[in-house]
Amino acid sequence: KLVMEVTNDSEVKRIKIDDIELDNSDMTISVKGKKTQVQKLEFELIYYLMQNKGKTITREILMRDIWGADVYVGCRTIDVCVCKLRKLVGSDKIKKKKNVGYSFE
Repeated sequence: KLVMEVTNDSEVKRIKIDDIELDNSDMTISVKGKKTQVQKLEFELIYYLMQNKGKTITREILMRDIWGADVYVGCRTIDVCVCKLRKLVGSDKIKKKKNVGYSFE
């Protein structure tokens, strides 16, 4: 179940799925109550995947929407970020669809 806490100006403050919660105010990920601060791009990547729960997002879309269209990012950069995030939230939460992209389940 996806739960979002929104501020008065329609900005998403928190997003929660099961026991995983993201806090936009300090870029932290809480898993079963244990809070960890992550780098900005890692936070934005998992935030994006959680907002699109169940949908496979292509690498191209992730590169464009997270890193920006004017920045060159190799595919391994995404893989490294996903690897770090899987260690935090569990490997079963972020799925890879071979030669396509990633999804949050």
